[in-house]
Amino acid sequence: MISRQDLTPDMLVYSRDNRRLGRILQIGESDFVVEKGGHFPKDTAVAFGDVGEILGGVVYLIRDADFFAPVEPIRFDPDLDLHRHP
Repeated sequence: MISRQDLTPDMLVYSRDNRRLGRILQIGESDFVVEKGGHFPKDTAVAFGDVGEILGGVVYLIRDADFFAPVEPIRFDPDLDLHRHP
């Protein structure tokens, strides 16, 4: 697995399906943040464990871009009563 010392801010990040996800903004102890824009609607954390390799200063992940797609929040419907019995 990679470590914090293997990464630097501004490195390009690509998914397994070769889509450019963005550039590294920040590096933490177990993950790094990829800038918003391009694929991400907001800055997004990626775990070190999702990195497959680093070649020529470019980070290649082990997951396809769709894995990192934002999840829509569940909306509360006040008219839906799940505790009501027929």
